[in-house]
Amino acid sequence: MAIASAPGRVCLLGEHAVVYGEPALTCAIGLRTRAEARPAPRTRVHNPMAPDSPYLREVLRWFHTRCPDQGVHLRVASALPAASGLASSASVTLAALGALNHEFLLGLSPRGLAAIGHQVERRVQGRASPMDTLTAALGGALLHPGGRRLPIPRVGLVVGETHVARSTGRMVDRVARLRGRHTPTASHLLSSIGDLSRRGETALRRGDLPTLGRLMDLDHQMLTALGVSHPRLDTLVEAARGAGALGAKLTGAGGGGCMVALAPEPQGVARAIRRAGGTPILTRPDSAGIRQETKMGGGREDES
Repeated sequence: MAIASAPGRVCLLGEHAVVYGEPALTCAIGLRTRAEARPAPRTRVHNPMAPDSPYLREVLRWFHTRCPDQGVHLRVASALPAASGLASSASVTLAALGALNHEFLLGLSPRGLAAIGHQVERRVQGRASPMDTLTAALGGALLHPGGRRLPIPRVGLVVGETHVARSTGRMVDRVARLRGRHTPTASHLLSSIGDLSRRGETALRRGDLPTLGRLMDLDHQMLTALGVSHPRLDTLVEAARGAGALGAKLTGAGGGGCMVALAPEPQGVARAIRRAGGTPILTRPDSAGIRQETKMGGGREDES
C-alpha cells in the first residue's frame, strides 16, 4: 500500500493572461488531497466527495495502459472544496498518480507526473493550463510557463469561499469572446496582467510583500474589467482589504469560487470575510508538492 498527497494552489497573479502566453505566479497551499493505492483483484475507487470523478477515471485509464493486468483499490480524501479556484482537480489527479507511481514502482519524476496530470485534465476539460498540475507536483511558489521556482511568501493566506458555483471553461470562453470582439482593449488588459506578474516575480525575489499585495489588488481590478469577477468575490475582497490584508483578489477562473488574501493578521481577515458572508479558510504557502504519507488523514494543514 502507498499513500501520496498533493497540494491545492492559489494564483497570486496572472490567471487568464497565462492562456495567451503571459506569465503567472502560483503558490501551493496547505490544503491537500491524499490518495491511497493498493493492489486488488479488481479496480475500484472510494472517493466520497466525487464517487464518479472523471479525473480519477482518466488516471486509472492511464494506469491500465501501463499495468493492463493489475487491479487496484484507490481511496481518495481531499480538504479542497471542488470547483472553487483552488485547483482541486489537479490536486486529486496528482495525489492519485503519486500513489500509483510509488506502489507499482513506475519510476516517474514529479515533472513527469505533472505532464501526465496535464494530459488527464485536458481530456476531461477540453483545455487546461499546465500550471495547476505543475504546482501540485512541485509545490512552492512558481513562475509560469515552465514552473520556475520562486521564494515562498512568508505570510499567512486566507481563502474566502463565496459558495457561488462557477465553471472554468465558461470563464475562459468569456475572455476569449471578449478578446475576439474587442481585441485591442482585451489584449491590452491581458498584457497588463502579464506585466503585473513580472513585477510580482521581482517583489517575491526581494521579499517585498506590500508590493506583491498592491499588485494583487491591481490584478483583481483588471480581471474584473475582463468580466470574470462576481459581486460576492468583490465583497469578500473588499472585506479582506479593510481588515488589514496586504492584497486580495479572486483566484482561479473567477465567476464565483474563491478569493485569496495576503494576511499578516489572518484571524482578523478571516473574521471580516465571515462577517461579509463568506467562509474563510486559514492556510499557508506549502513548499512541498507530491509527497509520500504514512496515513490518509484529512488533507488539511492550515492554521485554524
